Amino acid sequence: MFEENITAISEVIGNRIIELCSERDLSINKLAKLSNVAVSTIDNIVNGRCSNPRIFTIKKICEGFGMSVIEFFDFEGLKK
Repeated sequence: MFEENITAISEVIGNRIIELCSERDLSINKLAKLSNVAVSTIDNIVNGRCSNPRIFTIKKICEGFGMSVIEFFDFEGLKK
């Protein structure tokens, strides 16, 4: 059960990154530069190859988006 929840959360995080990139007209490469996170790391999160991204990595990605971690996780899709 716990492992299933982690997989679901990882999928939500990946989808959120895609959504925010789309809203801001950012590529994964540009987000990687803005957040100082390797392109491969972001790509692995987005494509589900990273089942448990570290909070430090998520924080850096949030900084690349110019938002806090709280703002990143404050969206309708997670509240359901």
